[in-house]
Amino acid sequence: MNTIGFCCTVADAFRFLVERHGYEMKVRNQQLVDFISPRMLVRIRWDPRSGEIDTEISSRAGPHEPAFRIADVLRIAGVSIQALAGAFQASDEARITAVVRRLADLLREYGGNILEGDPFALRRLANDRAESAVIETQESRYRSLRSRAESAWNRKDFRAVNDSYSQMEEVLTQVERTRLEYARSRLRPAGPG
Repeated sequence: MNTIGFCCTVADAFRFLVERHGYEMKVRNQQLVDFISPRMLVRIRWDPRSGEIDTEISSRAGPHEPAFRIADVLRIAGVSIQALAGAFQASDEARITAVVRRLADLLREYGGNILEGDPFALRRLANDRAESAVIETQESRYRSLRSRAESAWNRKDFRAVNDSYSQMEEVLTQVERTRLEYARSRLRPAGPG
């Protein structure tokens, strides 16, 4: 698809922003289209190199307002975003058209109050993103600890197994708990015999 075709596809698919929500469309360049209302900005961007098509939504209330992605909007609506992994990449004309339409449909269906600039909906988005960031950081830490513990287990380095698993006891699986108990038993000095 040429870049002019991308802009036309976006204009057609996101027409509801103009017709229903009073946005104005501005083509910034051949891969970037903005829809602007007095309160909000919706930006649709296509990277022809990676094929990624991205949608950002942000308040125009101040210069440091965060931009949210469609995944953020879907998460607070309770839509499983796991099923959407890779769903917003396209390299050929038919796929680009399908992805742009899908993004528009999702935003139309789940973006209502956000598109209107409702401060409560925007605050909910910001709070959800902050909570998600904390969870992702924790999960990343747990993955790292599990990897270290697994490697230590394979080397029979029971002190390292204990050190890693002890930092995450509240989330251990049964197998990990059993390994931790075994590692601790191996670290205890042998009793009088």
